[in-house]
Amino acid sequence: NNCSQVDKGFTFDAGNTTSTAAITNSTINNFSSFLPSVPLDVIGRVLPGNTFNGVLAGATITVLEGATITRDATWPGKLGAIPLTYAMLASMATIQGTDGGDTVTTLTIQAGAILNFPSGAFGLDVGNGAAITGALVVTGTAVDRVTMSSSAGVPVAGDWYGLNLSTTASASSNIAYLTVRYAGRSRFASSNDACVRISSGGTLDNVIARDSLFNGFFFSAGSAAMTNASTQTVVVDGVRVGGGSP
Repeated sequence: NNCSQVDKGFTFDAGNTTSTAAITNSTINNFSSFLPSVPLDVIGRVLPGNTFNGVLAGATITVLEGATITRDATWPGKLGAIPLTYAMLASMATIQGTDGGDTVTTLTIQAGAILNFPSGAFGLDVGNGAAITGALVVTGTAVDRVTMSSSAGVPVAGDWYGLNLSTTASASSNIAYLTVRYAGRSRFASSNDACVRISSGGTLDNVIARDSLFNGFFFSAGSAAMTNASTQTVVVDGVRVGGGSP
């Protein structure tokens, strides 16, 4: 709290996936593009509320292994005016828990953020499909969309699995101006795989699914509302409904 650092400022060891550290009201100067390595469930406790000076274009946060986001968190889309890229090392990130006054662990991803997943990654699951809920809020805009994509140097359709709103994803999930690319890798069954798979409630607006190995969007259950969506370069269907009442 209330400290100033030069160069990298802070980082976490690669094996540290359970830290409860919080960094607030601090200034990190001359940050360049060498942003810290941060555990998945700690990002929301170290990025918001601090000042980062000297951030260069291409700034990247390395998101360390750690499968679950259990605490309410906000991931900034920019540091100053520089869009922020999150290099996801985890094969799958799951939002689930009972944090906060609403007892629903919620991840908020702000406008401009870029999340890049490695080849073969399951991607981002909202809820765990069993008993524990979770929520995703994406606050992209027409000018600054949020992007989820592949980290491959030459990405291709099906590099990773995609965004999955499981059966326990909260209806409070609200996703706006999100682009999901190079996903749709076969996880469930080829006809049911998609850049965005929806099995719950919630709202999606101005979401783009593109470069999918199978479908753009797949609805398997639930009553999610989707408006102003579009698909580009998908192999099977742009939108496929296998169940539910979207």
